[in-house]
Amino acid sequence: SGTRVIADGLSEELICSLSRIQGLRVIAHESTRRLGALPASGQAPQLGITHLLEGNLQQSGQKLRVRLRMAEAGSGRLLWTREFDRDASETLSLQRDIADVVAASLTLNLGLPAPSQPGGDADYQRRFLEARLLAMRFDLPAPASIDLAETRLRALAAERPGDARTRAWLALALRLRGLRRPQLQPLLAEDAVREARRALQLDSARYEPYLVLAADDCRHQRWEPCMARLDRALALAPGLSYVHYDRAAALASLGYLEQAETHARESLLRDPLNPVARHQLARVLDARGKHAEAAPFLQDAAPGTLQARWFNAVWRNDQPAALRLAQAQATAGPADPETARLGPSIVAVTRARAAPAAWPQARAELQRYERDNPGQPNFAGLFAPDAEARADALAAQLVSARKRGQSGIDLLLWAKGFKHLRRTPAFARYLRDSGLLDYWHKHGFPPQCRPHGSGADCH
Repeated sequence: SGTRVIADGLSEELICSLSRIQGLRVIAHESTRRLGALPASGQAPQLGITHLLEGNLQQSGQKLRVRLRMAEAGSGRLLWTREFDRDASETLSLQRDIADVVAASLTLNLGLPAPSQPGGDADYQRRFLEARLLAMRFDLPAPASIDLAETRLRALAAERPGDARTRAWLALALRLRGLRRPQLQPLLAEDAVREARRALQLDSARYEPYLVLAADDCRHQRWEPCMARLDRALALAPGLSYVHYDRAAALASLGYLEQAETHARESLLRDPLNPVARHQLARVLDARGKHAEAAPFLQDAAPGTLQARWFNAVWRNDQPAALRLAQAQATAGPADPETARLGPSIVAVTRARAAPAAWPQARAELQRYERDNPGQPNFAGLFAPDAEARADALAAQLVSARKRGQSGIDLLLWAKGFKHLRRTPAFARYLRDSGLLDYWHKHGFPPQCRPHGSGADCH
């Protein structure tokens, strides 16, 4: 319903406001949704939660009524109840008023900026929040989620060109659509940057534009502004898991795997039930060679993580699991066409690892994929018997894919099991041309690399 959409969107934005209160760590929206209501709070103490805030929203025309109650997580003892009546255009000031009550009850310093603009009428807010929720529905095919979200956000932006939230989320939606539509990414990235800059002109306290501009900086290997903008986004929205996700991913791109792991763990502390946060930590752990430790985090990971689970199973030498996951990729279907295209070669490589006599067939599948998908690296080839002999070509393929912004490439380039890739001329050129060497000289080399002549020696 429309009221449910407004309540869900208000919940996420309130979490963002509360997370900026000094001394307060707020569990992120995805985990709070999975945790459930106060009576079902048995998991709360195990997650480190000390207090639970539950709300109910009612709408009558342009009027909103929010009822809140706060209780202790362990005992369930009710601490207070409050009721707020507001016009639908006052949702941003409502967030601040609620945050003020929470901060006061926990004797914390609020320290939030005053809201810069009204939130819009009830119908506009409902349509905005519906579009925003669609943009984050990674469990749906792109036409039913991100494509539709972009169309709706563009219509909303045309209706109210001065609404900063709409501009900010249009920018973020364009960036997310580029990730799911790689062939359109260059054009979508330009549009995303343009909308992000417009949003910041309207409201410099929105975190979404900084994420979009940071992504563009990282993609073009402008590391200093990338990290500065991610730091700014994190300061504005410390409770949102996808802000932590982007920063951990940037650290991994820079080769700082230890820092990326620390940041991924912090993200998981704030969003312990979010399968995406669990997936990211698992991938960083795998890159560091901690395969047994990574495996449990992948068991209930988000949809679309079949490749990460397959890599983990191969690294753990769990042949039955690897084959099962390879076959699942081969039957991924239209919801994940790229995985489905990779599937047959991944199945063939998995079988050949258990029965070396099958390697000729696996090589044929790898060659068929490369022929039918020019310029697209086949990650399964990293496990072929001749992978070390072809290390320079494989590293060049991964670097090329990384420049196109393909997900996961950075961690493969740094994976402990693929150190032969980091001994190649292609990788040495990448360090120089990407600006990584310059960044390391200024901020410190990652533990697996040390200066060597005009370049670096990475193991």
